[in-house]
Amino acid sequence: MSRPFQTIAEPRRRGEGAAGGMAVPTIEDVLSRVETGPWNWTIFLLGSLWGVFGAMQALATAFLSPAVDHWCQVPHLHNWTTQQVWNFSLPRTKVGGETHHSQCEMYVRNYSLMEGVPWEERLLHLPEGEQDESTLPTQPCDTWEFDTSSFQSTLISEWELVCGREHLRSLSQSIFMVGYFFGAPLGGYFSDRFGRKRLMSGALWAFIVVSVLGSVAPSYPLFLVCRLVMAFTGTIVYQASYILALEASSMRHRGVVGIMFSVPFALGNMLLPGVAYLVRDWRHLHLAISVPVILLISNTIILPESPRWLLQNGRWSEAERVLQKAARWNSSKTFDSAWLLSALTQMKAQAEHRECSQENPVGGSSLRDMWSSLLVFVRTPVLRKISLILYFVWITCCTVYYGLSLSSSNFNVDPFLYMFLGGVMELPSYTLTVPFVAHFGRKKVLIVLMVTCGITVLSAPFLPLAREGWSFLTVVMVSKFSITSAYQVVYLYSSELFPTTLRTRGVGVSSMVGRLGAILSPFINDVLGSHHWAIPTTIFGGLSLAASFMICLLPETCGRALPNTVDDIENGAAATPR
Repeated sequence: MSRPFQTIAEPRRRGEGAAGGMAVPTIEDVLSRVETGPWNWTIFLLGSLWGVFGAMQALATAFLSPAVDHWCQVPHLHNWTTQQVWNFSLPRTKVGGETHHSQCEMYVRNYSLMEGVPWEERLLHLPEGEQDESTLPTQPCDTWEFDTSSFQSTLISEWELVCGREHLRSLSQSIFMVGYFFGAPLGGYFSDRFGRKRLMSGALWAFIVVSVLGSVAPSYPLFLVCRLVMAFTGTIVYQASYILALEASSMRHRGVVGIMFSVPFALGNMLLPGVAYLVRDWRHLHLAISVPVILLISNTIILPESPRWLLQNGRWSEAERVLQKAARWNSSKTFDSAWLLSALTQMKAQAEHRECSQENPVGGSSLRDMWSSLLVFVRTPVLRKISLILYFVWITCCTVYYGLSLSSSNFNVDPFLYMFLGGVMELPSYTLTVPFVAHFGRKKVLIVLMVTCGITVLSAPFLPLAREGWSFLTVVMVSKFSITSAYQVVYLYSSELFPTTLRTRGVGVSSMVGRLGAILSPFINDVLGSHHWAIPTTIFGGLSLAASFMICLLPETCGRALPNTVDDIENGAAATPR
């Protein structure tokens, strides 16, 4: 889940002029003068719209490769009902912890003797040695039949991802999360280097082409490659759009933009089951949720480049044009174009002065430098403890969130209703926790959310409730609400625990490490869930409780000065109340 919770940034200090005179205006001053209006909200609405399509793609495997019943194909028994074929050809076994017909084996019989024979007369045509089924040997299936009552065609039925190939079913979701894993850090690096809009535009076009190719992929390996590239490019589009929306906002509105940017993700979560209910063929469904992304091509035309990025990279004339346009769109009555020109001139002079005064200016680090710099998070004891605990909490959040989101087959509930309710639960989870976090602090709220999730999901197997009933579904939805809310809080908590010098990298690395949980969760659901449906819930609950205990070792950040350097963390400066 790539859905950031953005805290309100601290105001930057005004820099001194090149000669140390009057304070030079900052980009915050400029955006405050431009004010907030149609220009900002257009960027927000167009940029956040990706969340609708991103959510549908991230959760699509619930309907592209759902767990459907299957059994050995016996062509000679075509005149019998499905239940009669099961009773005659399939032994009984345990599937998901419950007695079920075998999905991978069949009795060794001479089935050609039964061709055209009515069910009632079968015993008359059976050889004497086949009368007692308990003594019959079994053999693996050569081909399978699949239940088409809910889904006309799935990835599983098309490429027979069953009986020794189940892990390939889980791979379709995991490979998507691998794309997220690499897309987030590399997207951030290239976004800083080439610009938010340019990278977003290129990634969007690549996503559209590859998503359509995935809908017509002739082989499963090619489909997996398409899903990998889709996730990689998709997370770049989302991340660049998110950064652009934040950087176009004034400090006063940045927190609202950061929180509300996640709302379209919940809407996509709710829209996906409706589309899947109408489109039951996996290829048509994949195309149906991919083609509408073409609408976002308008973003490549309408959206501007981030004025902050333009200023940071010395593109002063372009930044002036963008900001002048923003002022016109927002109808800023108090905006003075001459003041903007003067402010940018002073900022440019200050930037040139700083470049001249630096013997070894920092900038344009290589990818090798980017990866080697990650070691800073484990070099000192206190920062190492904070980093490792946060990594575990992030992995838990991702594992449990995606595990619960895609658990409808294990819970034996209607997959369309389950996914829709999960989306409904996400809408309040983005905002209801905000006042609690502000009043009670990040640490206490996060612990309560993780404990609530752990207890509810652990208790589900022991409740005397039918898995397809509303009572059971309510318990699961409480878990979903809790883990989604925790996901939002951990973004904020992480950004405040890391020092200013490492804050952006710290949150980015934590989010990237968390994707390991999203990569593992499909295997927990599909492989372990096939042995017993309660095994995944036990793992999710245990992880949630373990994470809640580890959070107790972290300091509270609410109402306390944020650390600026690693030394502040090591010396306990961050624990000083404001």
